[in-house]
Amino acid sequence: MMKWKKLIAAIMAATMAIVLCMPAMAASVDEAIIDTSAKGSITIYKYDETSAREDKVFNDSYVATGEQNADAENLYADYAIEGVEFTYLKIADIATYSTVVDSAGNASVQLVYGVSSNSYNVFASLGLDVAQAIKVDTTAGIYYFTSDALIDFLAKANEQTPVATKNALENFVKTNSGTTMALTDAKGKTSAEELNVGLYLIVETAVPENVTTTTAPFLVSIPMTDLGGDNWIYDVTVYPKNLTGKPVIKKEVAEVTSARVPGEYSTAVSASMGDTVAYRITSTLPMISSEATYLTEYTFTDVLDAGISYVQNDITLTWFDESGNEMAKWSELNRYFRVSYTGNQMTVTMTEAGLSHINPAYSGYTLVIDYTATVDSNGEVVLGDEGNGNAVTLKWRRTSMNYSDTMTAGNEYNTADGRIQAPAVYTYGIELTKLFSDANGDASAVKFVLYNQTDGYYLTANKAADGLYYVTGKVNSTKEEATVFSPAADGVLNIYGLEADVYIATELETDDGYTLLKNHIQICLNADRHERVCSAEMCSHDKHGFLTASATVNGNAVTMEKRGESVNAVAPLTVINERGYEVPATGDSGTFFLPMIGILGACCLAIATFSMKKENA
Repeated sequence: MMKWKKLIAAIMAATMAIVLCMPAMAASVDEAIIDTSAKGSITIYKYDETSAREDKVFNDSYVATGEQNADAENLYADYAIEGVEFTYLKIADIATYSTVVDSAGNASVQLVYGVSSNSYNVFASLGLDVAQAIKVDTTAGIYYFTSDALIDFLAKANEQTPVATKNALENFVKTNSGTTMALTDAKGKTSAEELNVGLYLIVETAVPENVTTTTAPFLVSIPMTDLGGDNWIYDVTVYPKNLTGKPVIKKEVAEVTSARVPGEYSTAVSASMGDTVAYRITSTLPMISSEATYLTEYTFTDVLDAGISYVQNDITLTWFDESGNEMAKWSELNRYFRVSYTGNQMTVTMTEAGLSHINPAYSGYTLVIDYTATVDSNGEVVLGDEGNGNAVTLKWRRTSMNYSDTMTAGNEYNTADGRIQAPAVYTYGIELTKLFSDANGDASAVKFVLYNQTDGYYLTANKAADGLYYVTGKVNSTKEEATVFSPAADGVLNIYGLEADVYIATELETDDGYTLLKNHIQICLNADRHERVCSAEMCSHDKHGFLTASATVNGNAVTMEKRGESVNAVAPLTVINERGYEVPATGDSGTFFLPMIGILGACCLAIATFSMKKENA
């Protein structure tokens, strides 16, 4: 009797290999005969293999046994994946197949699985050959296979056509009344109870946002024998694992040239009020390995500081493959994506048609979103080294609809003082103080024009108040079209919204009785780029720059003044007009003697001439 127990147990041990994951706990029985009226269970613990390997805690030595493994559970406790859905379907009954194998009458007895015809049909489409069947009962529509045949078939299909195999079997269990298990909990655990004896196909049918590759479909036999081949296991525990990953996202900005072409993209750029700036969001999609990992949401929420305004609907989405080749460009609104604006916020949402294009063809592709905005000409714009920030948040969701995640680019850049610095647009100002040598002149009578020597244009601006101007644009012709700037009565002239360039201030007029400046005033606004290396936890790419301003006036360094939270915001300078030389007015005594002197001189000249003529006669 003991011999038979060992023999049958050894046969059943082969079924254990059908479980293609790491199994654990089971209740065992002493009987060698399967109790077909018994009920079993499947317990699954789901772990994040990617993170475990990154942290160097992954253990390849654990062997699938079908029994609980407390050591594995403790090791991977911090890597549990919540929100994974498994679906199971019974596809075969367990049977014993006996036959006479030779003329001597020797019999062969082996354990086989009677696969239903609908299960066989989908398996056949994936490569299972009917010739591998031990027996085919055409009347009942049952195909009998050994565990070896089923193991080898599924392993080969998973290896050679993993996506097609996953999709086919995911659809198969869904359309054939497969039972959906509860989502894995915070421990990564889910289970199915009260299962009849038989062979079960288990497929991962929905995953949370961070899962990139699902577990290959696998088979579990209830019951199965333990590793020693001594006992039956009706309650089977498995420990499958997923590969995980997140999208990559970053945001940059560039100044737009006069030809409406973006310059070099970076995390910091200086611009004048009224300028157009180009923003670029770059996002690499996570891997999409099967329908269970399809993206069901991929939405960008972009926010600009109050001083920057969107150029609405000027947006393009371009897709690049993993080699950097452009694969598609989307610019038609409301077809593959929608755009909405609320104040200083823009939302870009993929439509159903867009998601259909993405899933699964764009797996691993890089998406570049280009849009433009303008620097406003008002007091909302931040001057100086605080900058006008911007950030974008990506929200993505997969088939496990209760689970989504977000990632933000633009607020992860740490500056020296610890504050959060976004990729930003920087703009500056000039504060000119007009003085008169005798303190009696009317400063409001003074007039200046401002010329950008670096780029070759005169500035235009809006007058917000006496002595306060916000730059609006530029004219490339003559100064007659430029804005004329005048100080307030107290002599202060503020011109806000200047990019970091070299400027020439020209005094056109001054108050009566005072002299104009002999030369132009050269004002140089510098924006020095600083690179700050960020930690892996803070940054999605290697280096990020920000700008700090400095200034010179006619070559002399000046100390930038503070505005708001910006220490370096405005370049100060003082312009002094001296009194002019006085010329006596008409009717004064001085002017009376001038013609008299002239007349006397003329008389003297006439007498001298007459005398010379007389002597010569």
